[in-house]
Amino acid sequence: MDQQTFERIKDKAIESMLKKYFNDNLKADEKVAMRSFLEELINEIMKGERNIFLEKTTNNKGNGYYPRELTTGSWRLNINVPRDRNGQFRPHVLPQPYKRVDESYVDLLMS
Repeated sequence: MDQQTFERIKDKAIESMLKKYFNDNLKADEKVAMRSFLEELINEIMKGERNIFLEKTTNNKGNGYYPRELTTGSWRLNINVPRDRNGQFRPHVLPQPYKRVDESYVDLLMS
C-alpha cells in the first residue's frame, strides 16, 4: 500500500470516529475522557509501528519519545511520538512533516 492510500484511509477513519463520538452533545467530562482515549490510542499505534520498524533493523534501538501537539478537527491532542537512535523512524499515523492539522480542519476554517 502506498503512502497516499494509507493517508486517505487514516484520514477517513479519524473523521468517521470524530463524527461518531465527538459530537456537540457530549458533556465536559465525557469530552475529556474521549480526548484522553484518542491520545492513548494514537500513542499505542505509534509504539506498535516503532516496534515493527525496530524488528526489521539490526543496529537500531528505541530512544524515548518527544511531545507533539496534533489538531484533529476541533480537538487538540497532546501525543508522545516515539523515536529511534538513528533518527530514521517516523510514524505513518502522523500527518506530513511540519503539518499540525488535517485537511478537514483547514476546510472548516476556509468555509
